[in-house]
Amino acid sequence: MSEKTGCLRGSFSTKDALPGKTRFPFVASCLGGEGLGLKGWGTQGERGTREESGTHFVAWVPKNPRLARLAEQIRRLQADRRPPLQRCPSGLGELDAALGGGFALASVHELLAPVDGAPVRSVALLAAGRAAGEHRWILYIDTGGDFYPPGAAQLGVPLERLLVVRAARRADALWVSEQALRCHAVAAVVLPVRRVDAYVTRRLQLAAESGGGLGLVIQSEPRPGHTFAASRLRLDPLIGEAETRRVLVSVLKLREGRPPEPFVLELPDAAGALRAHAGSGERAGQTRRSVVVG
Repeated sequence: MSEKTGCLRGSFSTKDALPGKTRFPFVASCLGGEGLGLKGWGTQGERGTREESGTHFVAWVPKNPRLARLAEQIRRLQADRRPPLQRCPSGLGELDAALGGGFALASVHELLAPVDGAPVRSVALLAAGRAAGEHRWILYIDTGGDFYPPGAAQLGVPLERLLVVRAARRADALWVSEQALRCHAVAAVVLPVRRVDAYVTRRLQLAAESGGGLGLVIQSEPRPGHTFAASRLRLDPLIGEAETRRVLVSVLKLREGRPPEPFVLELPDAAGALRAHAGSGERAGQTRRSVVVG
């Protein structure tokens, strides 16, 4: 339940909907848990409103006292069972503040890059490098064949604990990502793909909860729709900015808290290396482990 709006994310019976009103299906967030995937009906206006991201709906607390008490009981049970939330800061102050302290661990996060993928990859690698710490591993699924290890090293990625997986097929990339996220030795998995649907994010989220790491899914051709990811960010380069170091960040979804207003984020100088040297990874000669799948 939101303290500011008094709203409840949940599922309601069709008989609760007001007759003669516009109804629309939605996948309930279930008080932030989102794992239940309950389906229900809402009514635009009286029953709820569509959020800017278009991924789910916000419905008002039901007037029926029994339903309200049940919703409160569910919220308390979920709060008791939910372990303390841990976060991994990216090192970018404005972004970490918008996310409530950093990327939530044991979770999947969607990073949308419909224009230029370099800024998004930079953010993902910054977070992955910090999540790895001194002992854990990072997996980068090189679906485009353009990964550049020296640029990743400048962003703090330990190349000696970096495993680059080159998957020829999308199904292989998703399978490797899911298995790696289940491994406790893996701190982060970076997966660039064209797009993913709710089914894929659900499987990856369950895997991340099992392994405790970060799943950073970069989408180049995203589509609006429901997602089980903890957050969904869109990064758009500002027009006229050299080397896309300044980007406009829009938080389209935030599981814990209310998404902030769009803000401008300045990336470090090292972020330009990924864009400048795209496609030159084979000539880098840097130490990393590479696996070809498919």
